[in-house]
Amino acid sequence: MDVRVVTSDNLEQKIAMQMGTIRITPKEFLEQVKRTYHKITKETELTYVERKNMLENCVNKDILEKLEKMRRNL
Repeated sequence: MDVRVVTSDNLEQKIAMQMGTIRITPKEFLEQVKRTYHKITKETELTYVERKNMLENCVNKDILEKLEKMRRNL
């Protein structure tokens, strides 16, 4: 597992590098956070559209037909 350190403090950077961690600038970290946020947002929007909480997705087909007949007063 990679350990990454985000800091602009030079002393902390040196200590972290001596311990074998990977240094990331605050600017690079912010860009990673933004990319990840947009990726997650896009994926969850697609998932939400695909998973609409509709009755037809939760109820037996026979029951749906009966409900439709009731709705149309047949």
